[in-house]
Amino acid sequence: VRDLSHENLNPFIGACIESPNILLVWSYCKKGSLQVCNSHWVVSITDWGLHDFKEGEDKVDCDVTKMYADLLWTAPEHINLSKVEREGLSQKADVYSYGIILQEIATRSKPFIDCPLGPKEIIHRIMGHDDPPFRPDLTSVEVRPEFVDLMVDCWSDDPEERPHFFRIVDRLKKISGRGSNIAENMVSMMEKHANHLERLVDERTRQLNEEKERTEKLLNRLLPPMVAEQLKTRSSVQAQEFEEVTIFFSDVVGFTKLASLSKPLEIVDFLNDLNVAFDEIITRFDVYKVETVGDAYVVVSGCPKLNGNKHAGEIASMALELLSHMFFFRVRHLPDHQLQLRIGIHTGSLDYDRRHL
Repeated sequence: VRDLSHENLNPFIGACIESPNILLVWSYCKKGSLQVCNSHWVVSITDWGLHDFKEGEDKVDCDVTKMYADLLWTAPEHINLSKVEREGLSQKADVYSYGIILQEIATRSKPFIDCPLGPKEIIHRIMGHDDPPFRPDLTSVEVRPEFVDLMVDCWSDDPEERPHFFRIVDRLKKISGRGSNIAENMVSMMEKHANHLERLVDERTRQLNEEKERTEKLLNRLLPPMVAEQLKTRSSVQAQEFEEVTIFFSDVVGFTKLASLSKPLEIVDFLNDLNVAFDEIITRFDVYKVETVGDAYVVVSGCPKLNGNKHAGEIASMALELLSHMFFFRVRHLPDHQLQLRIGIHTGSLDYDRRHL
């Protein structure tokens, strides 16, 4: 056995024949996972001759369920139910076993994976030789019809109706659309893999750019553009001192009483409407909104962007515009209520960083 040599045979190394366990040693296939592949990516057959070699081995603490499960790949003509083991071998039986392997490849699972029966019941159903014969369920298998037909032909109940392996290879070539040139097949597979990776990289790049854009928009909403740019280029922002700026403060007159007459969601809608209106108005002036807390609205001019001595005029003009808007603004749930705005303005020096004024 050790003298047998073929590119698709995994080399036999040796055996342990000490009772009660007989063990075989094969060459290590470093690229084996779902298949046994050598270092050159050549699929190899292993465990060949194992059944005859281990014939007569004493069965110690045998698991009956496992014994039946091991027969799921065996052609019915070679199953001995009385001993729950395989007897004999033939090329037609190998074709049957290959048909079961094709089902494993198609479903990426064990044989009869969708069958509710246990291994013992499955084997007895197979040995019942029903018409049609009991085989794995292929109704939910998402493969080409030609592949399903090949599986069904391979596990035919009549061994003579099973195709020869030469014919199986020809049919597989037609199904896959590939020739017999291994190099061409590998190049084709590598091209498909490269195209898939390229599409994957493009998609990930698009998602990254979208996330970056959303992050920048959020950063610019929370911080002045100049500060946001500094944060993107370095990890910290140094505090700055401004000799002269003008700050605007405002709140709603009678807001506490108004809140007591309103439901929580009504107050949320009211403040949202008010701040949206204010945010639109201040875009017409050289100012920066610092924050909103409840009904309070804080704006500064001359910081963080310097504008000479225009800050007081920008804030005053903005304040008049906000004040005049109160004549037109209506509270949704209290349309007859005339809103009044309390405003304070102060000009002076300022220490500023991205967190505090």
